[in-house]
Amino acid sequence: MTSKICKEAHSYMVAGKGRLVINIYAKPGAKKTQIMGLHDGALKVAIHAPPVDGKANEELISWLAKLLGIPKRAIEITHGLTGRRKTLTIFNQNPEGLIEIIKKTV
Repeated sequence: MTSKICKEAHSYMVAGKGRLVINIYAKPGAKKTQIMGLHDGALKVAIHAPPVDGKANEELISWLAKLLGIPKRAIEITHGLTGRRKTLTIFNQNPEGLIEIIKKTV
């Protein structure tokens, strides 16, 4: 797979054929799930759920799927299941369209 870094989207997102990879810095236990900006080369996301029994990961995937208008099964945490730093892979035929949605919220 040949991938390209989306220069307009910053280095925390990489689009490839049929997928988008996003580096996330998670802040669980927040009052509201929302994008808070950027943090050390990653998209910082406050997550309402606590970091217990995978609840924060579930909330992150559900919230991101709703934001992007895609099914939850299209999002996979490929690195960092138990840490704040996570890598998510989103399987979609239009990764550039997803980038535009994310850029509007940052």
